[in-house]
Amino acid sequence: MPFTGYQCGGHIHFGMPISLSLLRALDQYLAIPIAIVECPEKAKLRRKTKHGGLGRYRVKSYGFEYLSLSSWITDPKLTKSVLFLAKLVAEHHHELICDYLYHPVIQQAYYNGNRFLLRKIWGDLKERLMRTTSFTQYQNELDALFSVIEEGNIFEESIDIRRNWGIGIPKEIYDPGCNIQIPKGTRMKFNLQVGDKAFVSAGKKISAATIQPYPFSFRDSNRVYLSKKLRERLIVPNDWHPRISMDNGAIILGPIIGILAARPFDRQTTYFHHLMRIAYERKMLVYVFEPQDIIWDRQLIRGTALTGEGIFPFPSVIYDRYFIGNETNIDINDIRMKLQSSYHIPFVNSQKLFTVTGNKWDTHQLLMKEHDEYLPDTCLLEKQSEITDMLNQYGEIYLKPIGGSMSMGVIRVIRRPTGIFWFDFSQNITQQLSSTEELNEMAMQLMKKSSYLIQEGIRRKQVDGKNLEIRVYMQKNGQQKWLRTGMVSRMTTEEVLTEETERNVRLSKILSKIYPNPLEKSKITQQLAEVSKRVVTTLEKEVGSFGELAVDLCIDQYDSVKLLEINAKPDNLFSQIKAYKLRNIAGLRLINYAASLAGYDRD
Repeated sequence: MPFTGYQCGGHIHFGMPISLSLLRALDQYLAIPIAIVECPEKAKLRRKTKHGGLGRYRVKSYGFEYLSLSSWITDPKLTKSVLFLAKLVAEHHHELICDYLYHPVIQQAYYNGNRFLLRKIWGDLKERLMRTTSFTQYQNELDALFSVIEEGNIFEESIDIRRNWGIGIPKEIYDPGCNIQIPKGTRMKFNLQVGDKAFVSAGKKISAATIQPYPFSFRDSNRVYLSKKLRERLIVPNDWHPRISMDNGAIILGPIIGILAARPFDRQTTYFHHLMRIAYERKMLVYVFEPQDIIWDRQLIRGTALTGEGIFPFPSVIYDRYFIGNETNIDINDIRMKLQSSYHIPFVNSQKLFTVTGNKWDTHQLLMKEHDEYLPDTCLLEKQSEITDMLNQYGEIYLKPIGGSMSMGVIRVIRRPTGIFWFDFSQNITQQLSSTEELNEMAMQLMKKSSYLIQEGIRRKQVDGKNLEIRVYMQKNGQQKWLRTGMVSRMTTEEVLTEETERNVRLSKILSKIYPNPLEKSKITQQLAEVSKRVVTTLEKEVGSFGELAVDLCIDQYDSVKLLEINAKPDNLFSQIKAYKLRNIAGLRLINYAASLAGYDRD
C-alpha cells in the first residue's frame, strides 16, 4: 500500500489445483507470517481491499493465483524466502493443522495489522513447519524471512528496491512528455482513444497532448492528471486536477473563472473564498485579479486562488466585481471591452447591463414600459420648478444622483407645517429652509455638480420601528434558466438604507409579523417573486443575456409592492442572516452559469 487507495500486491501463482485444505494452509502459514513483518498502518489499508483479505484467490487455466499477500519483493533474499515458504506449504498442506485461522482474535489481529499479537503464535507455526520432511531442504532459504520475524523487524518499504536488487539507477529523470491521463469512463464518454493526439485548452491557453489512461481510476474515477510539461505549457497549478469537457474536438479543462475586483477586497474577501472553495470541490479553478495584474503580451494574469498567489492563463469566463472608487487612473471600461472583444472572454454580467443599471434614469425609463404600476413617480431634475411641483404633490421627495450607489449623495426633502426640511445623508446634515426660493437655490447647486432625478417618497412598511426593504436574488443556473435564489429583509431605523445602518433579517420572520394570516403572507411573497421575474425578463430584452441581478423592493402603507432599485453587482447577504444553504445555492448557481458560458458540460 504505497499510498492510500493504491495497493501493491504480492500474488503467487500455483501450478496445481486449488483446494480448501491448501487455501487454509496458505492463509495460516504464509499470509500470517508475512503479516508479522508488514508495516501495520499500510497493512490495514490493504486488508480493506478485495485482494488483501484471507482466502482470496483466482482460478487459472494452470491452477490458481493466491491474492492475499502484499508485495514481498523489497529484497532478493526475502523474495526467495517467501517463494520457498509458499512451496513448502503447498507440498505439505495436508500435514499442517489450521487451527489458529478460525480464532476471532487472530483474524481481528490480521485485519487490524496487529503484528505483535500475531508474533505470539509464530513459535507454534514455525515448529509445525520444521516438522515437515522438506523443511531441511529449504532451511537456508527460509532463514531470511524467519530471522526478520524473530528479530521483530518489518520490511523496508521506503527504500528504492533497485538498490537492493543491484539494478542501475539512471541519472536522467523520466519525462513522460506532454500528455493527459484520463480515466476509462471519461474516455468512453467523449470517445477518446489512448495514444491519440488532442488539443487541450485551459482558459485561453491551448496545447497539444497525448491521451493516456489514468492508472489510479479505481481510487478516483473522475480524476484527470496532467503531466508536468503540459501543466507548464498551460500555466495551471500543480494541485489542480480538473474535470473535462469537449468543444470542437478540443479537450476543455475546468473551466477557469476569473473574478475581476479591486484590492483590498474587504467585505468581498469571504465571498470570493466561498466561490473558490465551491469551484475547487467541483474541479474548477477560480482566481481573483485586478486590472493591473494582466500581462497582456503573454495572455497571463497574476492572481489569487484558493491555494495562494500565482500566475494563471486568461480565464474562460470573467465575473466582474470591480467597483470604481473615488480615485482611479484605470479606464476599466476599456479593459472590459478589450477582454470581451479582442480575447472573446464572456462576462457573467455584461458591460451593457452595468451601463443601464448604473444610470438610474435610464433604468427608470426602461422599466416604465412594462412596470409603471410598481415604480415610484420619478422625473429628471432639469428645472427648479420640478422640485417644487413634486414636493407640493407628495409632501416628501428624494433627490438621487443618476450614477450613485450605496445611497451616496441622496437628499431627502419633506414639507411640514413648520417649514421645508433638507436632509443630506452623505454629510449627515439637516437644514430647515425658509422658503421655496431657498429650496430652488439648493437644487440649482446640486444640478451644477451632477445629474439628479426626483422621486416621490414612499411610506414603507415598518417592523419594530424599522423601515423594511426587500432584496430578491435572481440567478441563472447551469442550464441558463432564471431562478429565484432567495429573499432578504433589509431593515433600517433611518429613512435611507446605508451600509452602516442596514440590518439584514430572514424575510419569512418579518413577513410573519406583518401578515399573521398565512394566505396574505403567501400572496405578498408571490407578488414579490413575480415582479422580480418580470424585471429580469424586461432587462434581458434590452441588454441581452446575463447571469444575476438583485431586485430591491418594498411594501408601502397600502400593501402594494414598489420597485426601488436594481443592482447588477449584488452582495451575497445570505451568510449575514445565517441562511447558509441559500448562500451555497447562490454560489453554486453562479459557478455553474459561468461554466455554461464557457461551453462546459455540467452534466
